[in-house]
Amino acid sequence: MNNYEVMFILKSDLKSEAKDKLLKQISDDITKQKGKIEEAKVWAEKQKLAYRIKKCDEGLYYLLRFSAASDIITKLNELWKINENIIRFLILR
Repeated sequence: MNNYEVMFILKSDLKSEAKDKLLKQISDDITKQKGKIEEAKVWAEKQKLAYRIKKCDEGLYYLLRFSAASDIITKLNELWKINENIIRFLILR
């Protein structure tokens, strides 16, 4: 099992209920692949982006630390790339 850290930039115009649902979905994506979440927190709310991405000027920054086998990273990339509410994400080992 490797330790990973992923930073998400989510759309800032999400309603509270939709935001909570998305954060739960992200966590569930990891646990369904037999990963273990170590820490999950909102890093910054409504932070101005350096440049416009997907018609958004602001984003919600979400930080997640987890441990998992290296083979699930490809699957997580595929799942998160198609989510329209995730502006950007970066997974680091």
